[in-house]
Amino acid sequence: INAGALGYVLKDATREKIIEAINTVYNRGKFYSNEISIKLIDLLLANNKKKRIDFNRKRTSNFKINCERNHQQSNSKRIYY
Repeated sequence: INAGALGYVLKDATREKIIEAINTVYNRGKFYSNEISIKLIDLLLANNKKKRIDFNRKRTSNFKINCERNHQQSNSKRIYY
């Protein structure tokens, strides 16, 4: 797919599915066997989950930094006021 494939049909595909795939790609569409589509969706969801985890870690770290700053500012007000 990264190399530009517009379709993927499994070896055990029926004659009808192969013809459907050829016609779909010929008409500028994309065709992937159901099993391949499921794997692609799983990969997409797994990548999105990883991105969310990384984002949450970054966000948590920024939150901790902001809390520390607020705590330091709070302590400095107590000292000087």
